[in-house]
Amino acid sequence: MLEAVGLTPIEEQVYRTLVKARSMSPAEIRQRLELSGEQADAVFGSLAAKGLITSTAGPSKRLIVAPVDVAGEALLLRRLEELQTARLEFVRLADEYRSVAGSNSVDELIEIAPAEAVPTLFEQLQRQAQSEVWMITTPPYAVPSDKNSVEVERLACGVAYLGLYTREALEEPGAVETIRHYVDAGEQARMLPGLSMKLAVFDRKVAIVPVSHGSHGASDSLIVHACSLLDALIELFERLWVSAMPLDPMLSGAASQGPARPARNQTIAPQESQLITLLLAGMTDDAIGRQLGLARRTVVRRVHQLMARAKAANRLQLILRAAQLGWVDVTSSAALAEQPADLPGRQVLPSRTARADASPRRRMTPPIAGSEVPPLTVVAR
Repeated sequence: MLEAVGLTPIEEQVYRTLVKARSMSPAEIRQRLELSGEQADAVFGSLAAKGLITSTAGPSKRLIVAPVDVAGEALLLRRLEELQTARLEFVRLADEYRSVAGSNSVDELIEIAPAEAVPTLFEQLQRQAQSEVWMITTPPYAVPSDKNSVEVERLACGVAYLGLYTREALEEPGAVETIRHYVDAGEQARMLPGLSMKLAVFDRKVAIVPVSHGSHGASDSLIVHACSLLDALIELFERLWVSAMPLDPMLSGAASQGPARPARNQTIAPQESQLITLLLAGMTDDAIGRQLGLARRTVVRRVHQLMARAKAANRLQLILRAAQLGWVDVTSSAALAEQPADLPGRQVLPSRTARADASPRRRMTPPIAGSEVPPLTVVAR
């Protein structure tokens, strides 16, 4: 626990022993912790150099713990100074790294990260994000979809996550439960069936995109810094997001575990609502069965039961009737944008034009008529 301030495990063990006893002789500590003379002398010297212990003089030498609050605070301040010095050195090295290829080199704007470095890079960029992370998620994954614990940590710190999932992502075993875990933590999730790309954008300052996409595992990735390509990726995500279907109503804990929701003149169970949403995603009966824990024949039977209740002749009509009856939430972001602007915790992401006015690095080109992207609405969780 004290490794952050430079103590090794054995040093921490000796220090905690001394704290409890206030003072001990070197022989007592060696005997209690079964340390060799050489090992003990090295530990005592290190703790003394850090200002955590002192010793008495004379033949009956004893080791005494310095006041913990004073010594601990002094050690923390020294470590902070060292970390700040190291941070400034990294900044200097980064400037040196970028200057090697020239100030206007493409290498400064687009880098290539090898496949084995992508998981660590993805974690680092998430931890550095201060306001928002946008992701288009589809297999194969560089980081397993159920192993991204950093997202939950950053959500708890107030970072907004927008997750856009493909049909393939939803068809992965256990995908619905995994996505529900992130939604319950605060992620906003949507689904776009025909999508077949990956993308992650961090604070609209940097993005990572795989060099290739396929079924052959993780690939190298492009790291895109501030440039027109980053602008295009941001606008692409915005356009895809406004056309995607919200998954939050289907996946939130309240929706999945609560009672049947009333439609206009009927009720529909949460699992039936999930089934219709997965149909809307274009998933096969086998894939739906895997996500809901049902046999394929059970899925087919329940679809036919829902078609009968909705008076639909086929599955397309079922989806349309389900939307009319309020069985699934297909509210678009355009409708969300029409809500009152003073909702508590509600944040509207600025449109492309607004960002261009506020950011000196964006090209000041006139917008194409009729192509303006409506603002994205984010409800803070």
